[in-house]
Amino acid sequence: VFPGIDAKKTVYMSATTSKLRSFDYDEKKSGLFTFFLTEGMGGKADANRDGLVTAAELHAYVEGKVLETVRMNPEKYGDDQKPTMWPETPEAKGTILARPAKKK
Repeated sequence: VFPGIDAKKTVYMSATTSKLRSFDYDEKKSGLFTFFLTEGMGGKADANRDGLVTAAELHAYVEGKVLETVRMNPEKYGDDQKPTMWPETPEAKGTILARPAKKK
C-alpha cells in the first residue's frame, strides 16, 4: 500500500476480460481500449458535464465505445472486447480520475 492513497478509492481498469481478446485500432495507431481511455480522460467521458471524469463515467464511456467499434466492424474484429473495472463499489465508482481542461 502506498502512503496517502485511499485504498477504497483505488480503481483498476483492463482492456478486456480474461476470456476475450483485446484489439488494435489501426486507424488511430493505438489499441481500442487505450484510444478511448485517453479520449475519455480528455473530457469525452464527462457524462454529466460537471468538469470531472469519475471512474464510473470513464468505464461506461470506454466500454460503450469499444463495444460499438467492435460490433460495427465484425469482419475485422470477429469477437467482442469488454473493458472491465473493479472494484465496483460506490467509493471506487465515484473516484475522480480527471479534471479536463475547458475548451476555449
